[in-house]
Amino acid sequence: MGRKQFSALLVVVIGLGLAGGVVGWVFIGHSASAQKRSEPERAESDPPKIILTEEIRLIDKDRKVRATLSVQPDGSMGLHFIDQAGRPRLAVGLLPDGSPVLNLADQNGRLRTGLSLMEDGSPGLAFHDQDGKLRAGLGLDHKGSPGLAFYDQRSERRLNLILLDGNPSLGLYDPKDKVRIGLGVGGNRGSALILSDQNGKLRAGLGLQPDGTPGFKLYDGGGARRAELALTPQGKPDLSFFDESGNRQERRERSSFNSSRNGQ
Repeated sequence: MGRKQFSALLVVVIGLGLAGGVVGWVFIGHSASAQKRSEPERAESDPPKIILTEEIRLIDKDRKVRATLSVQPDGSMGLHFIDQAGRPRLAVGLLPDGSPVLNLADQNGRLRTGLSLMEDGSPGLAFHDQDGKLRAGLGLDHKGSPGLAFYDQRSERRLNLILLDGNPSLGLYDPKDKVRIGLGVGGNRGSALILSDQNGKLRAGLGLQPDGTPGFKLYDGGGARRAELALTPQGKPDLSFFDESGNRQERRERSSFNSSRNGQ
């Protein structure tokens, strides 16, 4: 499995950046109270068929706003439901780009989960903790490939599980969002485990070719392959060394190992 295949296994197909936009839209202020009517209004015998307004508010028997339907200056619009304590709990609407969203909030009015569609139609489901931090996301990319991501307390991605073109891969990230460990299966039926440094550079890879032959590769800080230990299809060990440009400098097969050992 080549280096490009290793990298392809770790492509992040779930952005979940939509969660940030959802949070900003979720619940627009509902502090204004409904105006008190001087007397009960009688139903009109011929009510208007069209109502033109930017916002509609529904109140309960205690004159508390319980639901609003509004259009914002940025073009977003939403239907918001509020509990008896005045906290927003459910919102359905459209973002300024026209993407639909559905958000659920807890008893403190904090966003806990959101369902949305990206501009390309890709669906995503985001989960937030009690502090409103993004902790997990599930979604599909524009090609329909599913992905699952997990985030730490700072909403930094730490684990990604994806199925890209039918090939599964797992990526583990450090606090700086650099892939440090990758595990996956390629389209050619090969499999690989890769290790990267703090800069996200590939430094070591252990893999199996489609024919089952194993190989272990070591890379320098610039990403150039410098050493490789593998078995040939015939089962013979093969040790190779490379220069900074990736050109083979020395190669030793099983016969060379035996000769060196006999000469000792």
